[in-house]
Amino acid sequence: QTETNLGPSLQIINSENKINARVKEATEAMQQRFIESTQQILKSIKQQKEAECNQIRLDMSHKSTKLFEHTLKKYIRDGTIYNLIHLLEEEDGTLYLDISRI
Repeated sequence: QTETNLGPSLQIINSENKINARVKEATEAMQQRFIESTQQILKSIKQQKEAECNQIRLDMSHKSTKLFEHTLKKYIRDGTIYNLIHLLEEEDGTLYLDISRI
């Protein structure tokens, strides 16, 4: 009779072990899919942010060029450029030719 009592107990334990193994496999598979999808999402976000940063760099470069051109034109119009050239000549000890008079 002890054998018949042990038989069902072993079957229950065996069934529990199989169930636990399946649960573990399913959990590991879900975890792996989660990791893979998260990596894909992060890679996509990174690429998007890199593209945005590159566009910002291009925009800033363009704006910087425009600002330089605007400032230079303003300095030429109001005569500030000639004062700056004169100050530079004094600092450098170099005489810059006025090519407009040549």
